[in-house]
Amino acid sequence: MEQCSIAGRARFKNWTANGRTRPVHCPQLCLRRLGGLRPDGRGNWNKNQAISFAAYRAAVDLFPGDKGVVFDALMASLGYDINDNSTDTTTATGIGNVTCDAILAIRHNDGSNQLGNLTASGAPYADYTGYSPVNPATTVPLGTSYDYSSLNPNHWQPLTYFNGAMTVTPSFVGAQWYKVTPFAMRSADELRLFSACLGPALYPSETYERQAQALIAISAGLTDRQKMIAEYWANGPHTELPPGHWDLFAQFVSSRDHHTVDDDAKMFFALTAAIHDAGIAAWVAKRVFDSVRPVRNTFPVPRTDD
Repeated sequence: MEQCSIAGRARFKNWTANGRTRPVHCPQLCLRRLGGLRPDGRGNWNKNQAISFAAYRAAVDLFPGDKGVVFDALMASLGYDINDNSTDTTTATGIGNVTCDAILAIRHNDGSNQLGNLTASGAPYADYTGYSPVNPATTVPLGTSYDYSSLNPNHWQPLTYFNGAMTVTPSFVGAQWYKVTPFAMRSADELRLFSACLGPALYPSETYERQAQALIAISAGLTDRQKMIAEYWANGPHTELPPGHWDLFAQFVSSRDHHTVDDDAKMFFALTAAIHDAGIAAWVAKRVFDSVRPVRNTFPVPRTDD
């Protein structure tokens, strides 16, 4: 989410800096002409170079472990010098570097804790809100003999399982994400009143039981096509993950519709900004409700004659 958004904004800000109309919602530092390009600076070559440098700087900042093998190699294949740290905003490279620096200055302090400077551990993206699960961790599979008497069935429970290499108990990933600064809203707090009006049914209500039984019935009746759709979106490590799939779709649209650089700058900016805010909205709901996952939700539901 965050990664898609930063890269998308870097591309868009460079497009605007290359002489296009300035949108009113973008940071002033990113949107001014940055000194202006030379007369030959409006062609696709300069646009591509500025966008490439901005995207490269953003990618290395977000994924430093991939710098040499992935990002440096890509820039070399494009004929760009990664050691060109120019901040001369009359050049394409300078615009790319300056623009990315401006975006990172904002996003390094957006509440995601990318730099780890909000926690004593210094770990990137570590939770600084003090979240603690209501229920203790349990192993997978749960089994029908599992004792639920000490659990609150309305709250999330961490799972302990063997991942092929070791036994792990993942924590609540991104527990602080409801505090991240959105793009289209002043803050995520604007979503809280809306979220409070919705949410899952609570145990032991009849609605809770009906939704659990419905989930079992839906799962049992999935077609092969529906199962493959679920597998497609159920990404694990080393995949695009669900937010990344939307960028893949956008790449397809770009190729299909023969997009120009200008078209792509606008499309990826709008898409990734929406992905960014959608992720924040989802995590607001996660924190507001702290609800269970279906795998555990179904076991404590009493059997019925239906």
